[in-house]
Amino acid sequence: MNRIWLTGIILLSFSLSAMAQPKTAKKSSNKAPSQEEMNKLMEDAMKAEGMSAEEQAEMKKMMKGVMPALMEANAGKVDYPGFTSNKELIPERNTAKLAKMRKKPLTQAEVSTYAGGLLAKILAKAPAAEIVLIKKHSAPGKTANDIEAAAVEAMMQGHAAAALGLAMKAVQADPSNANYQNNMAAMLTQYGHPDLAMPMLAKLQTGFNDNSTIQNNLAYAWMGLGVPDSARIFAGAASKINPAQPDAKLCGGLMEELIGDPIKNYTESMENSVNPFTEQVLKNKGVEPSLDWEKIKRSIVIYEYFPANWVPTPPMMHNDVTFYDQDKAVIEAWDKMAKQMADDIAILTKKYENRLDNLADQGEEEFAATMFKEAMAGQSMMSKPAVAVLKVLFAYQAQSQKEFGEEMTRLAFWKADLEKEKSNKLSKLTDQMNRERSDCKKYKVRMDEVENDFMKTWNTTIHGFLTRKTEEFRQWLNAWVTWNWYVAGNIQGTVVYADLEYTAYYIARLSSIVGSQEITEEHCTYKRVEVQETVAVPPIPNFECPAVVAIPSGKNWQAVQAGAKNLDDNPFGIKADGPVPNVSIGYGIGKDIAQPGINPFMKTSDGSLSPSQGAVNSAIDRG
Repeated sequence: MNRIWLTGIILLSFSLSAMAQPKTAKKSSNKAPSQEEMNKLMEDAMKAEGMSAEEQAEMKKMMKGVMPALMEANAGKVDYPGFTSNKELIPERNTAKLAKMRKKPLTQAEVSTYAGGLLAKILAKAPAAEIVLIKKHSAPGKTANDIEAAAVEAMMQGHAAAALGLAMKAVQADPSNANYQNNMAAMLTQYGHPDLAMPMLAKLQTGFNDNSTIQNNLAYAWMGLGVPDSARIFAGAASKINPAQPDAKLCGGLMEELIGDPIKNYTESMENSVNPFTEQVLKNKGVEPSLDWEKIKRSIVIYEYFPANWVPTPPMMHNDVTFYDQDKAVIEAWDKMAKQMADDIAILTKKYENRLDNLADQGEEEFAATMFKEAMAGQSMMSKPAVAVLKVLFAYQAQSQKEFGEEMTRLAFWKADLEKEKSNKLSKLTDQMNRERSDCKKYKVRMDEVENDFMKTWNTTIHGFLTRKTEEFRQWLNAWVTWNWYVAGNIQGTVVYADLEYTAYYIARLSSIVGSQEITEEHCTYKRVEVQETVAVPPIPNFECPAVVAIPSGKNWQAVQAGAKNLDDNPFGIKADGPVPNVSIGYGIGKDIAQPGINPFMKTSDGSLSPSQGAVNSAIDRG
């Protein structure tokens, strides 16, 4: 048995989003679209962008030969229908299912029989290929945990019947395992049978009344039955128990939308898990959320391309005129390091500029076709959330830069006042010295104290401000460089080029922490000191090797690198087929049912994958 299981079985517990499928997702037809259909799609897209006739003609020329490839690439993908109204996510009240639904919770003694009865129905109706998967992964010798892990993999790969059947097999193999019971119920709700899930969830509620996953799954089951009042109660309970539960916030927001303002819930859900589905929910309300960066950076994967010790800590000056030569040497050393780094980066970026120039020289059509081909090759199951993450990061950085500029303007005016005050003090001392016809040395100490007071006041403030803002930028930059790979890969080196440009900017900001401080020579005469200072040029991160995101799945930890197409490389050999439900998958150890937001988790959304930072850290710890 894998070593990671020695401390306990990893229990995969889902908080399933029945509302995450506004319409039934379906696999696209493999029939190639006609040229007329392709032309109409392009026309509609260009009109939506408000292009002029000249711009449309130019776009058609560039896209010649690209549209067929696009259609071919999309032919085998799953369609996840869009929605423009959040309220359409709530199904009508299902009176028939409510009437037939078992009202009494299951007893522990009934669990295995109940699962077996549902399994028999699946085996009688499921496609042959799905039955093969069920039998293969529940064959004699397979443990309950093996079967459950295969059920999760089948769900993530879009095998609805196999996922349900294996989940029921796992419950039969270990009827006392509450996690398996919860997962079976969650899948039943997700795949359109909340009435069959309810007896199991009601049973679990008695033993796990303070568990947000159970409360959340009850909310979605009631919503799936078209009973929003009950859904609101359980979603509210889940959010109170676990404020970091993204799906409970999402469901709670939808319930609030029926009677009031849902934005707070939707925004908090987005902060807990940035994903394209929640983004669309917010868009439908016409809201561009002001997200909390401190929450966002805890919820997304961030690889440390630029660790905190990548360069030495930019020092504070001595704020003493007697250390002028020493401080001057430090400032010059930091400036020299920044210039050398800029030169090194310029050499590297030139390579990528030449690559793009050479491609552009081949003509617009070849340029568009090549860029498109590489973009399609770079798309992965993390591309959709990557776009959503980058939008959030861009919005945050825009706001941060605005605040930075405003604060620097305020500091510049304040500095001008400090300099005026210093100048007035020195003028008074100079006038007094001239009236007394005294030697400069008599006033040297007081003049130097004026200079020192000014430097201490200004340097302490500017050093603290720039250090704080640059550290914020470092954290942002690590997030940006991590996620920009996942949108469409490194198309013609454009991602690496942008990362190098940001690196140069980051170094310039670090150097400015030193260079923005003031140093002043002593008054009267003093003895020069020869000082040599150096700051090592830091190594440029290898952006050609994108971050690897470790995602727990099944029995083994999988490493998903930027550009990975899907999760076909799994220990079960289960290939993708059909729509993947929108779910949050929590990872826990022991007997407690895992709770996303408390335990590490990842979220699927419209066929994409959003791993949380906790999932990655957990994988690294166990790796």
